[in-house]
Amino acid sequence: MRRSFAHMAPLALTALCTIAVHQHPAAATPVPDAKAEAQRLTDRPINAALLYHRLWTLHDSRIALFNEATAREELDFENPEWVPDEALSEILKNLQPYIRDLLVVAEQPEADWGIEYSKGVEALLPHLGQLRRVELALRADARRLAAAGEDEAAADRIVALHRLSTQSRRNGILISALVNNSMGMRASMDTRILAVVYEIGPDARAKLLRAIDALPHEDRHGIEYAVAIEPPFFADYIRRTFNEERPGERIIESLMIEDESDIAWVRALTRSSLERELELYEQFGREAVKAWNDPEVLVRLGELSRKLESGEYGRVAKHLAPEFARVRQQAERAERDLQRARAALLQEDD
Repeated sequence: MRRSFAHMAPLALTALCTIAVHQHPAAATPVPDAKAEAQRLTDRPINAALLYHRLWTLHDSRIALFNEATAREELDFENPEWVPDEALSEILKNLQPYIRDLLVVAEQPEADWGIEYSKGVEALLPHLGQLRRVELALRADARRLAAAGEDEAAADRIVALHRLSTQSRRNGILISALVNNSMGMRASMDTRILAVVYEIGPDARAKLLRAIDALPHEDRHGIEYAVAIEPPFFADYIRRTFNEERPGERIIESLMIEDESDIAWVRALTRSSLERELELYEQFGREAVKAWNDPEVLVRLGELSRKLESGEYGRVAKHLAPEFARVRQQAERAERDLQRARAALLQEDD
């Protein structure tokens, strides 16, 4: 039986026209200077977060052994005389390929963890737990090496910890910034232990001093940045997410409001009254930023906290805004700890 292809003629004509169009010479695309372009790609900043994820996959079996061991054993870093026992030391020796890679990744200036900012207060931050495990590995290995007299290798681990504490400073989430701040304080504590208890040598001290002096000088851990960013960020999320005429019930559930008087009040919110609440919350944020660098910063932030608690900035703000005076105190403590660590390295009086 002969098959007719007459029905395919229009398609064939279309195909020919398409080929003709594609064969028409296209506009010339400028060819970059290949050497300069190669250098640009080589020199461009690398997102440290991508590299950490790669390491966690590459070294997953070694990391799992360390995580299992440290879940069973308390790592008493507060005790200057604590060192890993023999079993943990063997696990740490096995972990060296991973730790050496961590030291390299810690040299990158920034880590963008791909936070889903569009989810607002419901955005997940799983990397914080993983970074805690990185911190434990670096600190435990530093203590093992210091006890073995390997000063410079021990210093390398704490240098990485100092750097790690600043890599996520532009994430704009306060809890992330506070984790950075706490990590920085622990790096400072371990620096002092290496300097005072283990009396590390001049080369190891110089490594740590160079690393400390190279840290960002302003807003090292991103707290001030998060204080400025978080209120408008959360306010915009609430506007987008709870945009029905009566959003109260969903807001109560999302913000986990438990106070009975607040529940009744929030339940009665309308879209327009919610907008007024959010404007007050953003005003609170602007005033906190203004107070942050005031000579009497703790007094100003304390006044803001009392106004917040009294309801002057609305009830929604009470459930969104942190205690900024306490946050500021934590930032100041981290800075004092860093300067004490630096003085210990220089063998100055404490």
